[in-house]
Amino acid sequence: MFKTTTLALALSLSGLAGSAHAATAPAATSQQYQLQGTWISVTSPNTYAQLYNILSIQPAGRVAVEMIATYLGEAVTVYGSYTYNASNGSLQLIWDDYEPKAACVITPCKPGVSPLPLNVKISETVTFETANFMTFNNINWSRVQ
Repeated sequence: MFKTTTLALALSLSGLAGSAHAATAPAATSQQYQLQGTWISVTSPNTYAQLYNILSIQPAGRVAVEMIATYLGEAVTVYGSYTYNASNGSLQLIWDDYEPKAACVITPCKPGVSPLPLNVKISETVTFETANFMTFNNINWSRVQ
């Protein structure tokens, strides 16, 4: 349901993410902008070890993040639920499932591991720079849709 992105999409969108936008506008209050949608971030964008994160925040309280490690040729999607208080930017996440359950990039296959803690409430504060750029967990996110 959430996994609608591919490595090609992530690579084509890599120019959208970056920290340059964070410094160009004063932070806005969280209630001015919509959290729901699809967001992308790129970790280590100018290195061999790029990690693309594609975050899908759904209106029904569900969330998914696809993490694509281009240098390993691997992708993991973690699913969960969230609550968001727009008046103070408070975001609570609980990750509850992930896929794939096995990593078979190099044989033999090994059991998959969630890169995020499962069934633990994580609290973050969301700061919007503009309607299309937000920060939480010290990561800058660019809106894709």
